[in-house]
Amino acid sequence: TRNRYQSYTNSRKDYKRKDEPSINVVDTTKDDDEYAYQKHFYSITISAKCMHSIHVKPPRDEAYTTLNVKPPFLQRHGYTLRLKIDTGASGNTLPLRTFRQMYGTSTQSMEHLKPASNVKLTSYTGDVIPCFGIINMPCQYKESRWTSAKFYVVDVPGPAVVGLPTCELLSLVTVNVDAMTEKKTMRRRGSKQKRKYPDQFDKIGSFTGTAKLILKEGANPFIDPPRKCSIHIKDKLHNELNKFVNQGVLRKVEEHTDWCSSLAFSTKKDGSLRICLDPQKLNASLKRCPHKIPTLEELNPKFANAKVFSKLDAKAGYWSIHLDEESQILTTFRSPFGRYCWRRLPFGLSVSQDLFQAKMDQILEGLHGVISIADDVAVCGVDKEDHDRNLISLMERATETGLVFNSEKCIIKQQSISFFGNLYTDKGIRPDPAKVQAIQKVPTPQSKDDLHRFMGMMNYLSPYIPKFADKAHSLRGLLRNDSQWMWDTDYQKCFEDLKSTVTVDACLKYYNPTTTLTLEVDASQRGIGVALVQDNRPIAFGSKTLTECQSRYSNIEREMLAIVLQRMLIKAQGYNYSIVYCPGNQKDPKLSALKEIIHQGWPDRIQDLPKDLRSYWPFRDELAIEAGVVFKGRQ
Repeated sequence: TRNRYQSYTNSRKDYKRKDEPSINVVDTTKDDDEYAYQKHFYSITISAKCMHSIHVKPPRDEAYTTLNVKPPFLQRHGYTLRLKIDTGASGNTLPLRTFRQMYGTSTQSMEHLKPASNVKLTSYTGDVIPCFGIINMPCQYKESRWTSAKFYVVDVPGPAVVGLPTCELLSLVTVNVDAMTEKKTMRRRGSKQKRKYPDQFDKIGSFTGTAKLILKEGANPFIDPPRKCSIHIKDKLHNELNKFVNQGVLRKVEEHTDWCSSLAFSTKKDGSLRICLDPQKLNASLKRCPHKIPTLEELNPKFANAKVFSKLDAKAGYWSIHLDEESQILTTFRSPFGRYCWRRLPFGLSVSQDLFQAKMDQILEGLHGVISIADDVAVCGVDKEDHDRNLISLMERATETGLVFNSEKCIIKQQSISFFGNLYTDKGIRPDPAKVQAIQKVPTPQSKDDLHRFMGMMNYLSPYIPKFADKAHSLRGLLRNDSQWMWDTDYQKCFEDLKSTVTVDACLKYYNPTTTLTLEVDASQRGIGVALVQDNRPIAFGSKTLTECQSRYSNIEREMLAIVLQRMLIKAQGYNYSIVYCPGNQKDPKLSALKEIIHQGWPDRIQDLPKDLRSYWPFRDELAIEAGVVFKGRQ
C-alpha cells in the first residue's frame, strides 16, 4: 500500500523526512488584530515505514464515510458525498472540483456561494489556501435526521473533509473524554491591581457608616434552645469563632439579651467551617426596607459596544457593613463556648441582601462602564483604554469607600466574561458554556422530580431558545398533576431535541435604545411566542404554553393573544417602543378568506360559511379591517 502525506499545499514537501508524521494546519482568521479568531484544520498521516520500524502493525490511518446531501438551489436532491473523517479538524472543506460537479463550471454557479471576504485560510507553512466561498448544505448519515453543515469551498487536490463538530452532530464519532474549558486558561488574576491597591484585596472590607435593624411593632423576643455540637468538630468551631472575634466580625456577649438565635454551620470542601446565623424567629420580626435589585434585562444594554471586560468579586461582602450597637445585640446566638453577637452584617438575615445591594449601588453610583449585582462587579469598555479608565475609577472609588475584592476570583481584561449565567462578549450575549455543558450531561429523567429539575434548567436558558413553549409542550404535559409518569420514545425524542437546541453559538444582541425595534409574534395550538428583533438580530425570545381554554381559541384570537401578552412581557423589561405593523411575506389562505367575507358581508346562516371559518361566526360582528389588519373589538 502506498502512503501519501495529506496536505493542503504541496510546498516544502522536499524538506520533510519520509519517516516522520505529517501534520498540516489551516488557520481561519479575520484580521490580524489582538483578538483574531482562528479555526484550525488538522490532517494527520503517519508513515507506514515509521510504523514498521518499531514492529507495530500499521493501523488504518484514514477513514471515510458517505453522507446524503441536499445542495441548495438544485432541483435534484439525491446526492451522495464521500468525505474523509478528520476529528482534528474544526470545520468542513469541499473541493472546488466537487462543487463544480454539482453546479457546473459556469461563472453563474459561483453565485450560490456565500462570500468569505472575512475568512483567510492558510497552511501550516503560512501559504494562503484559496477559499472561493461558503456553502451550507443539509447532511444526513444513514437514517439519522438532517443537519445543516457549513463547508468551505477550497481549491485542493484532496477529498472533501468532515470535521469534528459535524461528526458529532451526525453521530459519526463519539468523544469519550470531557471537553476542555477555557476558564482556567483565560483567567488573569488582578495581580497588577493588587500591587497598586494592596489594601483593596483579600481582607474584610469596611464600608463607611452603620446599618440598623428595625423590629416590627409588637415583636415578641425569642430565645432559641441550644443546639448540640459534635465532639470531633468542637475544637475547629472554637478556633473559627476566635478567628472571627480577632477579625472584628464577632464579639463575646456577657450581658442579658432578649433575643438569642441558633448557630448554624457546615463543612466546606477544604474542610473548614462555614458559620452563619439561623435567625428564623428574628427574621419574622424584622422590618424590611426592600431595595430593588437590578435585573439582567435592565443591565444588558450597559454592555453594548463593549470589547474588553473584567469581573471582580467583593470579598465577604456582607461583612463589609457595620451594625450599630442595638442591632448587634439582636444578632446574639448561643454556642458551646458562650454567647456571641455579630458586629458585621451576618448572612441569613432577611434584610441582608437589601442592605448590601443598596450600599453597593450607592458606592458605584456614577461610575461609567461598571455594572453590579450582589457581590459581582463587571467592568467593560469600548476598547482597552476605555476599560482601563473605568477599572481605575472603580479601584479609586473602592479605596474611598472601603470596598475590598477577592483576588482569586478576579478576571481582568478579557474578550468575554461569565456574569450571572450569561457570557458577555463583544458580539452579544451567549449562554454560559458551563451551563450548556451541564444541560448536555443531564441523564434521562426517571421521575417527575427529575423532569422538574431539567425543565427548571431549561427555563433559565429559554431566552436563547425560539418557540420554547412549543418545543417543551410534550414534557410539560407529563408534569401535570393528572398525568401518570410513563416515559416512552416520544418523550425521549422531545428530551433530546430540547437539549440539542441549547448551544454556545446562540447569541442575543445588546439592546440599542436609538434603533427601531421589531416585535415578531406567532401562535400555534400549543403556545405563543415572541422575538424582539433589532437590525435583523434577536434581542430576546419569549414564549408561553397555552392553557386548555386558550388552546381552543381561533387562530386570530391566539395571534392577538400573543401580541397582547408579549407586549406586556417586553414592556416589563423596560423597553420603550411604538408598534408598526409589518405584514408577513406569505399569505394565510384562511385569513385571506376571512378578510374577503368581512369585505363582502357575512351570510345569513352559518351553514353558508366554509367550514374552516365557522369558528368566527359567534363574534362576527366584532371583526373589522383597518389598514389590512383584522381587528376583533379593540384588539
